[in-house]
Amino acid sequence: MGRLGVTPEKRLVNVKSGGGRGYRSRVIDIGADAGGRGPGVGFDGTLSGFPLPLRLDDRCGAAPQEGGGPHRRRLQAAACIVGEIGLDHSVPAKEWKKQEQTLKELLPHVPAGRPVVIHIRGPNGDEEAMATYARMMELLLTYLPSEQPLFLHCFSGGEETVLEWLRTFPNIYFGYAGQVWGFNSDQVAGLRVVPLDRLLAETDSPYMPPEGHRRNSPALLCLVGDLVAEARGMTTKDFLRAATENATRLFWW
Repeated sequence: MGRLGVTPEKRLVNVKSGGGRGYRSRVIDIGADAGGRGPGVGFDGTLSGFPLPLRLDDRCGAAPQEGGGPHRRRLQAAACIVGEIGLDHSVPAKEWKKQEQTLKELLPHVPAGRPVVIHIRGPNGDEEAMATYARMMELLLTYLPSEQPLFLHCFSGGEETVLEWLRTFPNIYFGYAGQVWGFNSDQVAGLRVVPLDRLLAETDSPYMPPEGHRRNSPALLCLVGDLVAEARGMTTKDFLRAATENATRLFWW
């Protein structure tokens, strides 16, 4: 049971039906196809409010651990969201140079105005990853205009990091997942300073499960909503409504 006394499975039913406690929303799957193997960006056409059928092409780009070669040629596809791409410094430092080289190959080909999903992780033990966020910003500024729409996936930075990204990229969005339950005070301060119209909710399934769950799934998205709403002192319903509007604005470019 979640904080509101509703199981995640029941909440997902409420989302799809548009009823229940008002969780009329949309679910976007970024990063894997239905089999969990291939890259893809999909919209669940069964959810209320979608024209049917609705499907975006494969995602374009590569996760930091992947090479950019096979994805680079798809960057110009009309229905392509770019990502996820970024820097993952949780791996051995000898691999960081390869990640930057992949970004330098991909970023010059990103179309202006196309949403870019950014993956950033700091070295193990550095949960706020300030240096890694700063380095990623330097790379983006080299190749992309400041107006480029960006989505900082599974964001974990503090207040200073949030404000710097907002100043530098005004069309940026911050995604929060189940790791919010373990945030320190600086990370909570960062969450609270993000403007409501720049907040997104995500699960990063099967990773980053909310507290009390061994494995994550899209059915737990509303538990993420509980966590974010509690940290910001608002209702889950109001947060999820705002997150839905924000996701629609970002991904329907």
